[in-house]
Amino acid sequence: MSEERRFFDTNILLYVHSADAAKAERALQLLRDGGVVSVQVLNELAHVLRRKPAPIAKVV
Repeated sequence: MSEERRFFDTNILLYVHSADAAKAERALQLLRDGGVVSVQVLNELAHVLRRKPAPIAKVV
């Protein structure tokens, strides 16, 4: 049997920067639990974050 691995889409990484603190915290928790992020997802994230500034939530 193969090991199940979680794959993160660009949206999860973007939720970390969401103005919605609940979404940001949930996304951070998912990332802390581990998973896989592809190079394509990282490129998409960089593209979206460079396009226009958005309000960033402060998550502690």
